[in-house]
Amino acid sequence: KVGPTEEKIAALPTADQEFILDWVKRVASSNLEVAWQFARRAPALIGGMDRRLMEAWVLGACDVYDRLGLRHALTVMEEADHFAERQLEMTAGVLFEDVAGVLGNFVRGLSGRKLAMEQAKTVHTDTEKIFLPSVLARFPTVADNFKLAKAMVALLWAQTRFGTFRADLTAACAGFPDSERALKQLHALETLRMTACIARELPGLHRDMEHLKMELGEELPP
Repeated sequence: KVGPTEEKIAALPTADQEFILDWVKRVASSNLEVAWQFARRAPALIGGMDRRLMEAWVLGACDVYDRLGLRHALTVMEEADHFAERQLEMTAGVLFEDVAGVLGNFVRGLSGRKLAMEQAKTVHTDTEKIFLPSVLARFPTVADNFKLAKAMVALLWAQTRFGTFRADLTAACAGFPDSERALKQLHALETLRMTACIARELPGLHRDMEHLKMELGEELPP
């Protein structure tokens, strides 16, 4: 028996059908329920949502499933409208899948050792891996968004190269009346220090970072 989801997919142009079914097959290899939820929502989205955004949405759900389980992945699937609302902002964004390999090679060239690249909601490193979001789209052009991704990776590499993790930063801030505020202030100071290290080691990248800060209207003290 053909259900309403199948009918909606069958009514789409062939190219759209193939796109949806290809992703259903790919996602089903990880989890059938996530694949079904994608198939159920995709027909209503595909006419007005950029393909790259749909890919970022479903890839993000798969990544969350691998890390946190089905319940959290289904929450991501329910946030499709959030992706659609941000389409104009994100069409010039860079996808993690598109840049992870290039940026991984960039880091290996800097340090001589591999730092694995993985997706996460927050940008950070644990000294063995660098975590970036599924989409970066703070700028209206792909070129600037790629430069932003590269700058983020460079700052995280600098943390592993120039000693950020040689101390227990949480413990260092624990004695302050507001330890969370102290940790944020320490992070700001470390950002200044890492930026200075990059200016010395990678002057070309530092110029790009200064350009990005000007575009964002962010000024750091000298």
